[in-house]
Amino acid sequence: MNEIKSDEKLRLESEMQTKYSTLQKVQEIALLSAESENQALRIAQGKRNLLYAIFGLGFLVLMIIIILRNRNRIEVLNSDLKEKNVLIEKSLKEKDTLLREIHHRVKNNLQVISSLLGIQSRNVKDVAAVNALNEGRTRVQSMSLIHQDLYKHDNLKGINIKEYFEKLINSIFETYKISNEAVEVNYEVQAVVLDVDTAIPLGLILNELITNALKYAFQDGKGEIDIHLKSEGDQITLKVSDNGRGMSEEEQALNSESYGYELINALIDQLDGELKLNMDKGCKVEVSFKNYEKAA
Repeated sequence: MNEIKSDEKLRLESEMQTKYSTLQKVQEIALLSAESENQALRIAQGKRNLLYAIFGLGFLVLMIIIILRNRNRIEVLNSDLKEKNVLIEKSLKEKDTLLREIHHRVKNNLQVISSLLGIQSRNVKDVAAVNALNEGRTRVQSMSLIHQDLYKHDNLKGINIKEYFEKLINSIFETYKISNEAVEVNYEVQAVVLDVDTAIPLGLILNELITNALKYAFQDGKGEIDIHLKSEGDQITLKVSDNGRGMSEEEQALNSESYGYELINALIDQLDGELKLNMDKGCKVEVSFKNYEKAA
């Protein structure tokens, strides 16, 4: 009986041992399977990372190639642009030189005409003829001064009206041999820079007004002339006044038929301007116009 129990016990222990061994093997197989799956996942992840790295490296190489090509193109374009800029700058310098030469020659020709008129006036005895020649001379000089300023300064397009007016008045005084002590000129002129097409008629208008004042306003040869020029908005206003004797209605009527008066009106029409006269206590002339161009 004891032997039977002993055999049964051994059999149970053997079955238990077999089950335990089987369970261990199952666990080992499961563990190996899990490790195998993890290794497969790691290999797959490694492959993906490798593909990503290869793709990133390829993209980087492609970008480097594109950047290098673009840089080469930019360098070529910059080189072409520099060459074109050199040609443009050379062309502009040649143009400036040509313009300066033109203004210089025009100034010289006008000065020759002015000198010829001066020589002619010295050989003429008739007072009216001398006055006419001197008037013509001042008109020529007013234009000559503009071309002289243009070729001497950097700005070949514009005239500083304030500087131009001062030179023009000095030139007129020299022509009529009038000292600054005898006739005092007061300036209140803005330093407006105007283009040639505006400066020439404006200078001729001022020339006529100053010449008329010197010829008719001052009985004893002494007096004052005030010159105002103001640019406001789109309008320029020139005012010239003197403290001379003024003009009677009869003198105004006679003066309106003179060449100087016709020239002033023609120049004002050219500038699309307006003229206002006041003969009370001297002569006051106001010219306003909008048809002008400022130079840069």
